[in-house]
Amino acid sequence: MKTKLFYLLLLSYSAIALSQTKFENGYYIDKSGTKINCKIKNYDWKNNPTEFIIKNSDEDSPKNILSTEIKEISIGSIVKFIKAQVDLDTSTENIQQIDSVKSPKYINKTVLLKVLVEGKNNLYSYVDDQIETKYFFNSTDDSKITPLVHKTYVKNSVIYKNETYKQQLNNFVNCKNNLKTIESLDYTRNDLTKYFTQVNLCLGDNSTKVVSEEKKFKIKLKPMISAINSKYEIDLKSGNFPGHYDMGNKLLYGFGFEIESILPFFNYKWSVYSQPTYVTKYNSSTSGVWTNNYQYTINTNYSFFQIPLGLRRYFEINKNSRISINGAANLVIMTNSTPSIDIKEDPKRVLSSNGMNLAFGIGFEYKKLGIELTKYLPSKEKLGNDSSSFSYFLIGLKYNILKD
Repeated sequence: MKTKLFYLLLLSYSAIALSQTKFENGYYIDKSGTKINCKIKNYDWKNNPTEFIIKNSDEDSPKNILSTEIKEISIGSIVKFIKAQVDLDTSTENIQQIDSVKSPKYINKTVLLKVLVEGKNNLYSYVDDQIETKYFFNSTDDSKITPLVHKTYVKNSVIYKNETYKQQLNNFVNCKNNLKTIESLDYTRNDLTKYFTQVNLCLGDNSTKVVSEEKKFKIKLKPMISAINSKYEIDLKSGNFPGHYDMGNKLLYGFGFEIESILPFFNYKWSVYSQPTYVTKYNSSTSGVWTNNYQYTINTNYSFFQIPLGLRRYFEINKNSRISINGAANLVIMTNSTPSIDIKEDPKRVLSSNGMNLAFGIGFEYKKLGIELTKYLPSKEKLGNDSSSFSYFLIGLKYNILKD
């Protein structure tokens, strides 16, 4: 019953999470060139989008608008996209899949480019599920949008990089012959954004601006203490006392910490995390009477260290509070040198040194303080022909010690 209630809560929170993305003030320019002020649902897209959900006012019903129907779209000072027909390099940067050709593999395609810098010289980017991030530029002197060339390739088992973008910048986006600065530029959003901004200001363009601010990973470190309701079961098929033995529920305690990385897209609502935790000793004994009035006693005694690695989804209640759902794969490492099951008048069973299980949880945070309820599914261990199963329910209290 407790397990069913736990999953019901988990599904309820999941449903609420899907409704958290907000409509924000913005505009779009349609194919005829008309600018239309509206509210746009901000998904904080990782990839360049192909459609948007908009409404003209808070009272209106939302509707979908495709990228083919617009020339430009913007959400306040948060993000801006423009439609352009560009040469798009489909080459991969994956070392396992790169080819031996130095030149980019272009396709000509109409896409929405994200505007990164606006001014005398403009910088744009594009990324989707098949194409890694590519950068483009143009200027007030030449409105044609041109790709900045960067490609990784292999030749005679040696990996090379085509960094033609540096020569392009030296030729077309330059001020005071700053070749030395260009040579140190990486093909990254941060480096290119800073460079375009500096060049525009150097050329006297004081109106230049970064349009779509780059978001960065947020790291949180949270010391954590836990109360753990654990249950251990044994199935014996060998020895003098075959059968199923329930060793009962025990209250254990966990001491550890959580390290969490909040992903810099989707409005900071997703994160990856790990919770290395030491769990105090599980010590249990059960006894009974077997056939011919033979008494038996089973003792189990071990402690363990766990390292869950998981994915978490946040959604806000208000400015200071939010709830979350999460799932993780959990590595269990026995800390006893020889954790075992001892049965009087029977061979000793030695547990394996580690195991794996899955975990699903829900949480609540108020400012820096958080509480989490996590259900760990049974971790099964083979003991020769026998087996054991260990499951538990954790309530953890944690506090973020790093600056938000």
